[in-house]
Order: sequence, then C-alpha cells, then structure tokens
Amino acid sequence: MPDTTRPYIKNVTPLPNASGIAITSAVIVEFSENMKHTTITSTNIGLYKDPLTFVSTSINYNSTFNLATITPDDYLDVNTRYSVVVSGTVQDYYGNPMYSDYWWNFWTGTPSGYVYIPDEVTQPVETTLEGYMEVSSTIPKPYTSNIPLDSISPITIVLSDTCAIGSRNYFGDADDSDIPASFGESYFEDPDETIASYVTINNQEVLGNPAAIHTIPSYTVSVDDNIITIDGTGWVYSNEYLVTIKAGLPGLSSNPMVDDYKFVFTSAYSPLYVGASVIRLNIGPMLQMAMAYVPDDTLNRFIYEASTQAGRLYPLTLDPYDLPWYVEEFVIYQSKLNALYAAIMLFAGSGAGIRKTLADLTIEIDARGLMPALLPIIGDYRKLRDDLLDMVEAGSDSGPDPVWTIKSQYDTRRPITDTSWRRLPFRDVRADSTPDEYLSSAAMVYTIEAVESLFWLYTREGA
Repeated sequence: MPDTTRPYIKNVTPLPNASGIAITSAVIVEFSENMKHTTITSTNIGLYKDPLTFVSTSINYNSTFNLATITPDDYLDVNTRYSVVVSGTVQDYYGNPMYSDYWWNFWTGTPSGYVYIPDEVTQPVETTLEGYMEVSSTIPKPYTSNIPLDSISPITIVLSDTCAIGSRNYFGDADDSDIPASFGESYFEDPDETIASYVTINNQEVLGNPAAIHTIPSYTVSVDDNIITIDGTGWVYSNEYLVTIKAGLPGLSSNPMVDDYKFVFTSAYSPLYVGASVIRLNIGPMLQMAMAYVPDDTLNRFIYEASTQAGRLYPLTLDPYDLPWYVEEFVIYQSKLNALYAAIMLFAGSGAGIRKTLADLTIEIDARGLMPALLPIIGDYRKLRDDLLDMVEAGSDSGPDPVWTIKSQYDTRRPITDTSWRRLPFRDVRADSTPDEYLSSAAMVYTIEAVESLFWLYTREGA
C-alpha cells in the first residue's frame, strides 16, 4: 500500500525560545522520516530576523538522519531575535506534505525587558492522509442557466476537507492580537495568491459566436477552511462560464485533488423573447414524451438562437418589450423545431418507447414508431415557421393569420383545422364550447386514451 502518513518535525536546534545562542550557530531540523530533498530548499524553509528581514542561507539535507541544516551565509547579529519557518509544503519521500507550518523563535543574546514569547508550535504526530480532496458542491450548481448578472457573485465551492492553503505557510496566528503586527501578521505565503493559482474562469458566448461580447470577468479568490469564494465583476449576458479547480489542491487530512474539477453555468440570456415554459405549453403531451429529454438550459439556447436570428433578419431595431406578434411566434416555432429535432434524436437513440399491457400481454412499441405521427406535426410547424419567417424579414404581418399558437386562452384568431383535429385528438377544457371554439395545444388537455388510440391507429395501419 502507498505511504499516506504525513511527516512531522521531531526536534530542532536551537530550541524554541532559546536565548544566548552563538552568532556562529547553524539551525538544524530533524524530520520524522526521509524527505523529498527537492522540497528542502530556501523556498520552503526560511530564516528571518526582526523585523522580518530575510537571512540568506544555504540548506543541506542528510537523508540518512533526516536532518536539514540551515547555515547562514554570514554571522548572526548579536542581541537579535530570529525566526525559523518550515513550510507545510515540504514533502516526504512519497510526496506527503506536513500537516501545517512549523515555526519558532530564538535569541542570539538575552532579551531584556518585556518580550512576547509565543508558545511552542506543535504538530500532530504521524497524521495519516485519508482519501483525496474533492469538490462537494458549488453555488451556482453545475449547468444552472439564465442566471441574472447581479446574482452570479459570489461563486462558492465547498470542499470535502479543510484546504491546507490558508492553514499553513504563515508566521504565527494572524488573528492573535498579542503577536506584534510587524511580525506575527506577516505571511510567509499569501493564501489568496496561492489559492488563485488553483482557480480559473473561462467563458464564451453560448453559441460560440466570437463576434459576440465574451470578455473575461475580473475576480478575486479567497479560501476559508473548506470553502473557496470567488467574487467577480464584469459578467456579461448570454455567456457560458467554465470554472476549473485544478488538480493538486491540498487538504489537511486528505491527499491532494487528483483531477481537475470543472462546472459550467450560463448568465442571463439576452435577447430571450419567450420563455421555456411557453415552448413546453405549445407542445402537446404526445410531443412532451420526447421533449422530456430536453432540459430547460438547452431549450433556452434554442430560444436565444431564434431570438438573435429574428433580430438580425428584422429590418428595424426590435424592442424586446414591444415585439410584433409574428416575431414572437417565429421565435416560438423556430425553437419548437430545433428542440423537437434534438429530442427525437435523443429519444429514438435511447431506445425509449411505449409499453402497453393488455391482461397478461405486454407489447413494446419502439420510439421509432412515433415517427409517422410526429413527422406530419413537424411539417405543420415548419410551414408555419416559414410563413412567420417571411413576415419577420419583411417587417410586416401581411400574409395569412396565424392558426396554431394562441396568445391567450380565448383567442379566436386561430381555429383548429379539421386536419389538425384528426392528427391531434384532444378534448376542450371548457365544457360548453363548440368544435369551432376549441383551443390550441397551449390550452388543451390531451387524454391518455386519445394518445394511445393514435399509437394503435398507426400501428394497425402499418404506418
């Protein structure tokens, strides 16, 4: 089994808070096990004199005795306090880092008067790393779409373990007011700078259009215990954002993250001339069986694409708050068609279908059996979409009145035709209505019996 035990420091010379140390002395650190010599360097082990002046040293590591010897390039100053920091990032032979920093003070003379003498830093002995650092959850959740710009920040990433960054690599406890500010609150490592190296945000316009606005946001990253927080500005509409937490993120009780963790969310779509619920309401229950495979995020992308297409084709500038009726309906039909094409491919490709049980007889109908019923409906949609497209390009509603989608429940402009009645049987939600007053698919409640009858009709006819 691989070694997962963290190293720790067994002994140091000079001892913590020792005084009267000779100015010719070297500093010696004894580790609990053999260390990776490439981490025993001045990058990870530092000697400082008050007030936090770096002392140039050479460091030698003896793997036989697990000893690191820190030799100053010049004699130490007399009557001076020195501090030694061993970063928690030093690793044993198998790559396990220490649990946290180890740091201590000593004096070359005998201090006079009052001085702050910190407690000796202790470390857990033989702490075993268990598992690997992982991302437990995020806000926003992966694949959340259409998020208002002012609701994106802050982004929160919850980790499965306390992040080692921010829990190590600094002198003392920065929250301890007894430690002199010139020393105790000065960081050997800047946690925010380090955690930022593990986080990236990339973005693009949702349809991949390089000409559309897709500027990278400005953001800062901070870590506290097991929570990474990202505060950003400069979010833009209709963009897909990819947040990556890079592999190697260290935990205090777990091994570093093995693989990059990535999640995606989408900012608010603009323009978005209709909502996903409008499209779903305009597709009857038969088609809903296929449409169930299309999530709202995908549907919103189709609506956004159709909305931008209408904006390009319309000869004037469109006011999203006062759209011509034919522009709105073009967006509805174009979105319907795109969603249905995608749904049919997913639905049929999955092998999904209808199961009908008669007594002890069970019959499976493959999803491809839906095609004879779906294709004429899609043909109607396509014809109406093309008529509406002509109106959008002309910037005028001269032409046939719409006959399918309704603006309101009792809109009488769009009677259901005999052809559509035979193809899509349904019952009216109003008991006192006549056939001529039947509502369109947006307000219809299709019966299960009618849908099953349609399936069996086509099956019986061999369609």
